[in-house]
Amino acid sequence: KQKSAYEIYQCDWSSDVCSSDLRFAGWGGDCSGTAFCSLTMSQARNVTATFVKLAKLTVDVQGGGSVQSTPAGITCDPDCVQSYDDGTPVKLVATPRAGYRFVGWSGACSGTQLTCTVRLNGDKSVVAVFAAIPNNPVSVTTSLDRTEVLSGKRVVVNVALHNPNSSPR
Repeated sequence: KQKSAYEIYQCDWSSDVCSSDLRFAGWGGDCSGTAFCSLTMSQARNVTATFVKLAKLTVDVQGGGSVQSTPAGITCDPDCVQSYDDGTPVKLVATPRAGYRFVGWSGACSGTQLTCTVRLNGDKSVVAVFAAIPNNPVSVTTSLDRTEVLSGKRVVVNVALHNPNSSPR
């Protein structure tokens, strides 16, 4: 006796997820669509079940921010995992929280741009790193004669800023 696709892949047909790395994509032959297939066996029938390989994308967020994906599936901080059809390009967008800046990507993404696209050809992992923006208030004091500014004369103010918490460049 041949096993049915259900017996082979142990599918949960209600969610179209079969095992952890396959997705039921549809019927072919004497059945069509993705709903249940019911046949009257009045003659020989040919039915095929098509499955799509899945790849898992794991995103880890370090620091103050979040990552969202297109196609949808990942909206995370700090950890998220989503499966997509193998071969799918997934665009990730990093969004810093208030008081944080985006430092960069590592893993399957690299660079410091807020967006990154990962083509899933197997399972992939990405890390998005955010860092707190130091709170170093700056004050500038100038001594301008108010009459010079009001008279329309050109006034140039040169300001040099120094952060005592960083090394000089």
